[in-house]
Amino acid sequence: YARLSELVDRFGHRLSGSANLERALDWIVAEMQRDGLDNVRGEPVMVPRWVRGAESAELVEPRRRALPMSGLGGSVGTPAGGIEADVVVVGSWDELEARAKEARGKIVLFNVPFTGYGRTVQYRLLGPPPVGHAVLPADAAYRRDELRRRCPADPLCRHHR
Repeated sequence: YARLSELVDRFGHRLSGSANLERALDWIVAEMQRDGLDNVRGEPVMVPRWVRGAESAELVEPRRRALPMSGLGGSVGTPAGGIEADVVVVGSWDELEARAKEARGKIVLFNVPFTGYGRTVQYRLLGPPPVGHAVLPADAAYRRDELRRRCPADPLCRHHR
């Protein structure tokens, strides 16, 4: 436990492709060599890496107002000029499928109550095509950039603080 404690205290978050992960791996190899283990080496691997960019969301009608938001890891980037579109609010996959024609070309907001991570995470992971893998009617076309609400009670809360 002492070594694990040293690893997490010294290197903190070790996300794929991060400098902290590389330093932690070098430290682990050195510690194993210092312990006298044979044939200790690091192996080069390719790992996905997502970097959080600038993020913002703004209500433009009926009045301008900045909206708290947090981009989710692996999110598709927004074009430099941003996106402005009407929003269609749905409460389930079934409702989205039923309103497919209305949702065409709009931002889809899943307004789903948080009933536990296991049941609610599907709206984060399986956004409408082409973001995720939901099976929807062929004539349904959705914006890549969608807003997702996952907070239990407060619509202005951030997922990651």
